Amino acid sequence: MRSLGTGFWIALVLAAAGFLVVPTLILEAPIEQKMGFVQKIFYFHVPCAIMLFLSTFVCAGGSIAYLFKGSERGDRLALAAAELSVLFGVCVLTSGPLWGRKAWGVWWQWDARLTSSLLLFLMMIRRGASWRRRWGCSRRSTCRWSTRASTSGGRSTRRRRW
Repeated sequence: MRSLGTGFWIALVLAAAGFLVVPTLILEAPIEQKMGFVQKIFYFHVPCAIMLFLSTFVCAGGSIAYLFKGSERGDRLALAAAELSVLFGVCVLTSGPLWGRKAWGVWWQWDARLTSSLLLFLMMIRRGASWRRRWGCSRRSTCRWSTRASTSGGRSTRRRRW
């Protein structure tokens, strides 16, 4: 069995320190006057949104590598990135409305940013749905369809204006 490297242990210690220190920092941050305590959701929401878009771009890159070069490694990278996109999409789409209720008075507004984030999340669910491969569908056709979906997700992310 292979031993774990020093980098792994350093990363583990840093992650443990982060889990201990970050909640304290968030709780001790000053409360914003207009929104109050709800503003602190942004300390969670914004990093999750950044990771959602970053993992979407990685998914698009791996899908392009698979589409044009037939790289199995690119397909695996795209699938892993799509699963991370789904995870961060759930975080963004749940923490955003919690803040939006306080800021706008409604849980959801059908503006371009929110709707495109929802569509991106649904595209990444489709890309990550590898269950079709296991249930008798053609791997090649499934991969091509899902890579096209994830590259269109990457293009729609690029068009968004913040």
